Amino acid sequence: MTHEDAGHYAAKHPGAEMDPEIEKLLNAKIVAGRISCEDAHAVAGSLRVSPRRVGIAIDLLEARIMDCQLGLFGSSVQLPETELSGEAEKLLQQAVAAALVQGRLPCAAAWEIAETMGIAKILVRVECDRMNIKVNRCQLGAFA
Repeated sequence: MTHEDAGHYAAKHPGAEMDPEIEKLLNAKIVAGRISCEDAHAVAGSLRVSPRRVGIAIDLLEARIMDCQLGLFGSSVQLPETELSGEAEKLLQQAVAAALVQGRLPCAAAWEIAETMGIAKILVRVECDRMNIKVNRCQLGAFA
C-alpha cells in the first residue's frame, strides 16, 4: 500500500475477520494509531499465532506499524556501537547470499540469520544495503 492508502489498510483483506484475543492485546499496545514491530511480534508470541495473523489484525484496526526491527521504516532502532569483524562480516555476507529468494532476503530469513549469528537484526539489514540487496516479505505484512 502507498502513503495515499494510509488509513485504508483493512481493504487489503476483504472478508477477513478479527480475532478477539488478538484485538484485545493489540488495543493494549496501539498508541495514537501505531504499534511497534516489536510489540506486534510480542503479541504473536504470547498468543502463539503467526506474525502474519497479527499483521492482518493490525490492518483491520487501521493501525500503522512503526519501528521496524530491521530499521526499514519508521524506525528509531539504533545501530550497535560495535562493527562486525572482517571474518564475521564475511560469514554474514555468506549467510545472506545463501538465504536469498529471487535476489531478495525475506524478513524472516534476516531474523534467523541474526539469531544464528548472535547479532542485532539491524546489522543484517545494514549488510544487505552494502550488498545492494533488498529485504522483502515482512512477517507482519507491512511490505511485500
